[in-house]
Amino acid sequence: MGGRASILYYTNFGEGTLALRPELGLTLRSNIYLFYGYHFTFDKSHLIPRVHQLTLGFTLVGSH
Repeated sequence: MGGRASILYYTNFGEGTLALRPELGLTLRSNIYLFYGYHFTFDKSHLIPRVHQLTLGFTLVGSH
């Protein structure tokens, strides 16, 4: 299990808004992850393209 939270700023260069996106998901061997996130907006929610987000990613870890 894994989780994180992001504070994001969306803009169309005429106006902007802040959003909070908490994410929860699964990690595999701590370097591959699949997270689901949901945007909570403070105002102007029409600037956010999608309120749901699914993220599949990996973290590269190098040796010293």
